[in-house]
Parts: sequence; C-alpha cells; structure tokens
Amino acid sequence: MYAGLTYYGTTKVHIVSGTSKQKKSGIKVFTNLKGQAAKNITSEEYKEVVSKTLLPEGRRLFTQGAGVSTWTIMQDNDPSHKRAVRNIHESMQGASLLESWPPNSPDLNPLEILWAWVEREVEKLGCRTFEEFKAAVINHVENPPRKLCERLIGSMRRRLEAVRHCKGA
Repeated sequence: MYAGLTYYGTTKVHIVSGTSKQKKSGIKVFTNLKGQAAKNITSEEYKEVVSKTLLPEGRRLFTQGAGVSTWTIMQDNDPSHKRAVRNIHESMQGASLLESWPPNSPDLNPLEILWAWVEREVEKLGCRTFEEFKAAVINHVENPPRKLCERLIGSMRRRLEAVRHCKGA
C-alpha cells in the first residue's frame, strides 16, 4: 500500500500488486523486465501510484483543502521511483518533486512513523481475516488524528536540524 502524508491529512491508499501479491480483480499485475509478474513495485506501477493517487490527492489536500497553490512531493529515491517520475513533470500542476532526498532514510520520513502508528493501532484490533486486516489498515491510514499529521510534519524542521548538526551522520 502507498499513501501520502501532509500537515492537512493523508491521501487515500493505493494498493499495489507487486509488493502486496494480491491477484484479485481490479488490481493490475505489472511485469518485470523478464515479463514475469513483478515481486516488487515497478517504475510503471509507481508512475500509476503518483498519477492516479498521490497527485490528485495532493491537489485535494493542498489546493482545495488548504488553499495552498504549490507543494512538493518527497519520495525516498528508490530507483523505480526515480525512473517513474522522470516523465510526469508536465502533469504535476502545482506540485514539484524533491529529487535529491536520500534513499532509505526513515528518520527523515514522517510517513514511516505514521505506518508504525497504524501497525500498533491495527494490532490492537486483533483482526481475524486478511480482509479485516486490510480494511483496518486502510481506515487508519486514511483517517489518522489530525493532530498526529500536524505533529509528524511539524517535526521535520527539528529532524533536519539534527542531521545538519551531526553533519549528515
């Protein structure tokens, strides 16, 4: 599942086929370079995540919801992410892409903290089936407390200052 986090709330969830291994109807199966069903997210699938979910949802949250006309998408620079967004700049309409973010930097990604919160909250529910679990995850990702989103995004200045203070260490 992919989702976006902003100060104003979260995007809707985008379920991906490669990492979820879901083979149900309605979920497109993407293939790797060998033509086999991908086990991880591909550039083409990530391009779909950005164009069908992150951009429209970002516009909803920023432009329509908060009156913000320009905003930036931060991603972790996974190679498939970088390849996917090379050619979508023309469809970004008010959004810009932060292209030099360090990969695999969970300390600098407040969305990772949101996912940890979702995991704790869903675990408390004791879901008995995969469908219950999936519904609970989606519900918690799409409906976190507003104060949690504000706190997570608000913590970024402090996090970046700490990295700068430690000279990137």
